[in-house]
Amino acid sequence: MRRQKPISARIGSLFRGILLVSLLVGWATPPAIAQVTTGTISGTVTDERGAVLPGVSVTITHVATGTTRTLTTDDHGRYRAPRLPVGEYEIRATHEGFQSAIRRNIVLTLGREVVVDIVMKVGQITEEIVVTGGARLVNTTNATISGLIDPEQIRNLPLNGRSFADLSVLEAGVTLFTNALSSDATGAGFGGSGVRLVMNGIRPELNNILIDGIDALDAFGNAPGSAAGVLLGVDTIQEFETITGTYSAEYGRAAGGVINAVTRSGTNEFHGSVFEFLRNDNLDARNFFDLRDKPEFKRNQFGFTLGGPILRDRTFFFTSYEGLRERLGVTRFARVPTAEARQGNLPSGAIEVNSAVRPFLDLFPLPNGRDFGDGTGEFIFGVNLPTDEDFYVVKIDHQISDRQSLFVRYSIDDAERQFPPLGSLFGADREMAFSVRESRQQLATIQHTGILSPQWVNTFRFGFNRATIVELNFPERFRPDLSFFVGDNTGMGAINVQGLSLVGNTSGGAGHTIQNEFQVSDDVSYTTGSHGLKLGFVAKRFQYNDNRLFQDKGQFVFDGLVNFLQGIPVSFIKDIPGSDYTSAQRFSVFGFYVQDDWRATSRLTVNLGFRYEFMTTPQDELKPVRNFKDPLHDAEASVVSNKPIQNPSLKNFMPRIGFAWDPFGDGKTSIRGGFGIFFQQLTEANLNFVFRLSQPPVKTVLIGGPPARRAFPKAPIPDPFKPVIVFPLEYDAKSPYTMQWNLTIERELLPDVVFTIGYVGNRGVHLAAPAEINFNRREILSDGRAFFPPGRPQRMNPNFAAINIRDFGSDSWYHGLQVRVRKQMSHGFQMQASYTFSKAIDNAPPILRDLENSPTILFDWFQRDLDKSLSGFDVRNNFVFNFSYELPIGPDRAWGSDLRGFAGKLLEGWQINGILTLASGNPFTVENAFDRARTFAIGPFRHDRPNVKPGASNNPKIGSPDRWFDPNAFELQPAGFLGNLGRNTLIGPGLANFDFSLFKTTSIGEKVDIQFRTEIFNIFNRANFATPDRPFRFVFLDPSGIPSGAAGRITKTSTTSRQIQFGLKILF
Repeated sequence: MRRQKPISARIGSLFRGILLVSLLVGWATPPAIAQVTTGTISGTVTDERGAVLPGVSVTITHVATGTTRTLTTDDHGRYRAPRLPVGEYEIRATHEGFQSAIRRNIVLTLGREVVVDIVMKVGQITEEIVVTGGARLVNTTNATISGLIDPEQIRNLPLNGRSFADLSVLEAGVTLFTNALSSDATGAGFGGSGVRLVMNGIRPELNNILIDGIDALDAFGNAPGSAAGVLLGVDTIQEFETITGTYSAEYGRAAGGVINAVTRSGTNEFHGSVFEFLRNDNLDARNFFDLRDKPEFKRNQFGFTLGGPILRDRTFFFTSYEGLRERLGVTRFARVPTAEARQGNLPSGAIEVNSAVRPFLDLFPLPNGRDFGDGTGEFIFGVNLPTDEDFYVVKIDHQISDRQSLFVRYSIDDAERQFPPLGSLFGADREMAFSVRESRQQLATIQHTGILSPQWVNTFRFGFNRATIVELNFPERFRPDLSFFVGDNTGMGAINVQGLSLVGNTSGGAGHTIQNEFQVSDDVSYTTGSHGLKLGFVAKRFQYNDNRLFQDKGQFVFDGLVNFLQGIPVSFIKDIPGSDYTSAQRFSVFGFYVQDDWRATSRLTVNLGFRYEFMTTPQDELKPVRNFKDPLHDAEASVVSNKPIQNPSLKNFMPRIGFAWDPFGDGKTSIRGGFGIFFQQLTEANLNFVFRLSQPPVKTVLIGGPPARRAFPKAPIPDPFKPVIVFPLEYDAKSPYTMQWNLTIERELLPDVVFTIGYVGNRGVHLAAPAEINFNRREILSDGRAFFPPGRPQRMNPNFAAINIRDFGSDSWYHGLQVRVRKQMSHGFQMQASYTFSKAIDNAPPILRDLENSPTILFDWFQRDLDKSLSGFDVRNNFVFNFSYELPIGPDRAWGSDLRGFAGKLLEGWQINGILTLASGNPFTVENAFDRARTFAIGPFRHDRPNVKPGASNNPKIGSPDRWFDPNAFELQPAGFLGNLGRNTLIGPGLANFDFSLFKTTSIGEKVDIQFRTEIFNIFNRANFATPDRPFRFVFLDPSGIPSGAAGRITKTSTTSRQIQFGLKILF
């Protein structure tokens, strides 16, 4: 009997088979660029009386490269050319007995269907009527909610850090979340260093970013961002589209929004630039929190772009390099014990300081700032953050024939940043445990393009995305005498005193995460009559190779200063030396879709789409993984397999429907609406803990209560090892998804000015969230309240001390009013204003646990409604205005038109640009620093909230950075009860920021311009305060009920102070 191949081998064979078939199909039939990197031109040809003209020859020419596409109008006079490269086009219509009609300056932008109707006059075909422009500005073809960031905005607007993804916030419904740990210059973050873009209130990890049609997410499934926290290449991007909702079935993987960018290409003319941007602290204002002397800051960004023909009208190249060299100094604040407290003299009375605490206590520097009056004070210090980054890209376009073309693109981004991990202190002489984060991302794309017939277009694309993140301790302060295990000399870990800043090394250590993603897709477009059909498939293979240490150094956790001084830790956690953290996650994703954009009438287009996307069951290639089917009752892992969860994706059906109605038939008004279901496939963020921290081969010791006190300061290594903390992933896993809907009205108010207003909503289901579920058993009282009795904890599952689960039981809700006014660039002026009034609600923190403004774990897994509140990403009001204006002075302008020579050169080429942002603050949560409720959740995986005093507000805003909220509005809840304060009831500081730039462009001959730039970020030097960091969100540090003197303190800003950047560009 023939032996059957294992499932993994068969899946691999299937993937290779699909790849082979795709290659054969892609080269045997002329394919085309997918709509995600292109646009469509369509329209109707009529005579002067309005009668449709069938059989008209329509030739569409890409002006920059000379490539053409020729079509013939159908019986209803319609023509449609899908999947055209973006750029400027000329359209020529010819028909016997009519004059030739030519339409010029038709600009096709990314993802857009441009409608160009043509009227032909009777006459000789040799006669020509030329019309400039005239394409409709109003979207009358689909229900997608999106906005274009065009080349003028990309190249002209002031951009702090030159990270092009930041420009997404120009669109309604998009905000930049700055309260993630990775947003802090001194923080590594748990989910990568990329920007956190929130689109219509949806979590950032549910978004996708496409560059030339290829997924460009980092190894954590977040927006790509180097170790420097930026996404370089702003001069390499032709344009990009921010798609925030109800997009077509062509798009998969994301349940949130999509950023869709295309790289510039070479043309028949050589073009390029050389640039340098300079920053220096001598040009900048002092940050609100800086001391008398500003920290040093120097930044140089430099590089070039170059594009042109290799063979005219056939082969073109484009290449670019950008380098970043930054030496950034920032001022940081820590909360440390005062000199009196170190002697046991506290405001609440004198205590005896445990001698075992002394070596660790001495590592805290003495306060050099204010005294908070509770035994703690402020330590102000400087941190230096050296950063280097290099970004390269090259793209080759080749026109094989009139019907076939090919492009190849490759980019690589290398970066390195040094930082103190999570702001950790180490020693009274300001020694800090510096770490190094290194990143490398490589993107490769091959795309073959062609036309089978005027009606049929096919696409083949292959892509590869390799993202690597490496973290190293450098130099590592070993202090083997302070190691936490008896006989272990690996070095000290972290001392985590609730309410104080972390001291020591980080509890984890060196590690790396490597993502390899292989992508193959094939798409077909077919135009027939009033239908524009698209169908296709995508196959992706994911490899995650992970070796990130967990608690190799370990940490002691203390509930407040008093317990620390007495040497009474609430918990101790540390991995046994020799733990194996390696994992090799493997899975594939397959997606299939069909989309019909049906022009039901001349005024109504209906969009009908359906997508089915599933993944293979994730598996570990190196070892079995331990998981739990019923973690509250299983005495040990009930699943020991390379595939530790059930496949959640086999029913991921995604219908999408929309309409666009032109009520007046003039193309100047549209009413659009749509609904769709959007699934998110599981990523490294969901799978990481269960694969990487399987107990064993990772061997984590977790001790709580009196045993933790006996373990301080050195614990014995248990032999034999028995798992006491486990990290299950819900065995019957679910695929997170969103339901999205919208209804919008769009109107062309003036030539080049379009106004849009709409309602946008979504509902998130099966969202992933972390929770500690092994609480002390509760009693339910007659009034329905949960009571946790005192004494030795009686855990839900007595076989374990902690069960830190990742499950898919959370939800989100979003409703928003979105308004936008956009004026395209004309007469030297472009502007856009976007306003969003919205409310975002959820009932759990995101899976990445990287929020700074609220707890990173569920309050009570058994009562999720206690966490239903404003989302940590909520921004109630958000207004963004941007503009570019070429001043009308100089030769051939309104003023000084007759000037020539030096005066003419001096006055020509002046331009101003700006971005104004006004936004409400994010919500945040205040907490107790100790386990008042007696849930006995131990380790760093818990939080406890107080009561609100009767009659007091749950958002008691004072509004000062010294005390943003009034801690006297809160009181300790009775011991054994959960506090009645909700999650995220307080609102943090808002944002008001204006970035401005002034350009002077001088022409040197006909083909060379020199451009000098002055860019001023936060020109009015407004201190935009961040929300209070976690040590300053603690209201009560101990059972005394006396509010912390530091509660409500803000120690950093969410934007820079006023900074000035000079830039020089040579354009040719």
